[in-house]
Amino acid sequence: MAGLVFWITGLSGAGKTTVGKLLYERIREKKENVVLLDGDALRNSIAMDLGYTNEDRHQSAVRNIRLCKLLADQGIDVICCTICMFEDIRQWSRKNNKKYIEVYLKVPMETLRSRNQKNLYEEAQDEVVGIGVGMEEPQSPDMVVINDGTKTPKSIVEDILKLAERVNA
Repeated sequence: MAGLVFWITGLSGAGKTTVGKLLYERIREKKENVVLLDGDALRNSIAMDLGYTNEDRHQSAVRNIRLCKLLADQGIDVICCTICMFEDIRQWSRKNNKKYIEVYLKVPMETLRSRNQKNLYEEAQDEVVGIGVGMEEPQSPDMVVINDGTKTPKSIVEDILKLAERVNA
């Protein structure tokens, strides 16, 4: 039985890792075969040889999604938190994973700038996805969350879990 792939995407500072960690904890309460893959950790482990050109970013995304599929095909639920700038990657994942949930954490730029995690929105803006580097906005996510602080991460996770129940039914 295939595992479920949770593809949590959005710009830097959108809350992907926070939501992903909480989702992991909730799923882990009921089953052991779940893994959390975070974009920064993936880059440091399977994409260290790549730079930040569009081609390198695309290759990194290919590695990420193929790893997700490899794990899901073994019955492991995978939570992947990554910017993923490319619609073709998301479409490939939807087509090639039997169980796939795409969550887009959409955050107004003013909110991202005020959060300013990692100082990305102050430094080297020409290299920041969403400012100097374009991002293809998700065209058909299963869930869009305007993550401007009006919803708690826990409530977002509850909404994702409700969606997962329907996908697993």
